[in-house]
Amino acid sequence: MDIVFYLLLITALLNLILACFLYLKNRKNGVNIGFICMVLGVALWSITNAICLKIKTLQTAIFWSQISYLSAVFIASGFLYFSLVFPPSLRTLKKFGPKKYHKIFLVLSLSLISIIIFIPGFTVKTVILHPWRIITGSGLYLFAAYFLVIMGWAFRNLIRKFFLSQGKERNQLIYVFLGTVLTAIPGIFFNLILPIQGIYQFVSLGPIFAFIMIGFISYAMLKYQLFNIKIISTELLTFSLWIFLFVRLLLSETTQERIVNGALLFLVVIFGILIIKSVMAEIRARGKIEQLAKKLEMANEKLKKLDREKSDFLNIATHQLRTPMTIIKGYISMFKEGMFGQTTKEAKDAMTKVYISNERLIKLINDLLDISRIERGEMKYTFEKQNVESVIKNTVTEFRPVAEDVGLALNYLKPNSKIPEISFDADYIRQVITNLLDNAIKYTKKGEINVSISPTPKNAQIKIQDTGQGLNEKEMNGLFKRYHRGIKEGIKGMGIGLYIAKKVIDDHKGKIWAESEGEGKGSAFFIELPAS
Repeated sequence: MDIVFYLLLITALLNLILACFLYLKNRKNGVNIGFICMVLGVALWSITNAICLKIKTLQTAIFWSQISYLSAVFIASGFLYFSLVFPPSLRTLKKFGPKKYHKIFLVLSLSLISIIIFIPGFTVKTVILHPWRIITGSGLYLFAAYFLVIMGWAFRNLIRKFFLSQGKERNQLIYVFLGTVLTAIPGIFFNLILPIQGIYQFVSLGPIFAFIMIGFISYAMLKYQLFNIKIISTELLTFSLWIFLFVRLLLSETTQERIVNGALLFLVVIFGILIIKSVMAEIRARGKIEQLAKKLEMANEKLKKLDREKSDFLNIATHQLRTPMTIIKGYISMFKEGMFGQTTKEAKDAMTKVYISNERLIKLINDLLDISRIERGEMKYTFEKQNVESVIKNTVTEFRPVAEDVGLALNYLKPNSKIPEISFDADYIRQVITNLLDNAIKYTKKGEINVSISPTPKNAQIKIQDTGQGLNEKEMNGLFKRYHRGIKEGIKGMGIGLYIAKKVIDDHKGKIWAESEGEGKGSAFFIELPAS
């Protein structure tokens, strides 16, 4: 009998530990709530049977016998609720999911059957201590009917869900179903059928078969990941220590040993719970981080898609704008050259201003088109070995009227020695020089702009020097970044010209940089293109 006694206590402890784990994991989860009720019922069933083996007074024996029947009610009610909410993916089905009347029925029936159990002499008439057995009353048949109906209803729910489920959920249901059946059958046989027949010597064996249920559900947890494997590993180690210390406490021979072992068990239980909670907190935090990472990944994909759509729109829009602006430029040039007849000086001056504005708009369109190409990785160059000096000289000539219109002198300083031919794309280098000249004119209120080119042993160096507003350290640091603009009053622009210029020069394997002694002291931009 001592072996059965200890086995019952260990069974109770294992079930209490499992209930504690489920509660700590998620006490608001419907599946956990149903299973906790069932597990606590098994633990109470085991404890009452263990206590009944050591009872020495009649009144105490009757009380714990009634508690034993009450534990069976908790097992059945918890199992029924568990069958309604498990697995979570099928609980939303109308014919299977929990409804309000289910909870009301469970609470009312549980309360009613509990009252019936504790009616003196109705379910338990008396208890014979030696050998221990219960003399039942007519209330036992009502209790047995309730228990069998509730368990039958729960099994029916699980069986019907089994045929609707598939994959991991079906395997989970198989193990939950088998584990519960293999626990319920011996429990019903030893604790219900045999006592009705007057056979009581095997009544304490029923709860021990709860080991089967724990084994099957634990296997389902590990194999089909009902819970996190890291939490399971931590709890198995912690629970093993608890069981070991609990057994030592039961086997203590002296009062001093019982105090020491009891205190040690208490401390290990407290620290074990704290460790389990910390691991669970870590798992939850990691889960949240993984969810955030997935959301960020999805958001990043959406942003990439929007960026591609923006680039495509920009590309189409700039292409559509480019053609009419080129036509406007042609007509303005023809008007200025007198191809439509003689015009007044005032009209020519007005058309010059229109021409300058049109040139800047064409430049902006070209810049936007290049931004679109850069973002899509479609910048294409036609490298030809040619004279870079002529490109620079022609660009300066085109911009001289623009500079003179705002009262600036734009000078091209001829080199002292011959400039070697360089392999470059003439259109893009002209665009870079155009951007630099346009900036120099915008940021110079008075004075002059000097453009020069000089040969070096391995490069041709282009320099554009102005007497403008200059650059401070903060402006120098972000000068060639996209959409960066200097903090200057009255200056309009998008801050993309220098970004494109750097991209073009980098693709030519050259260098571009700026120098300035500070605000109000002008600035100089340098370009180095490698000699062929």
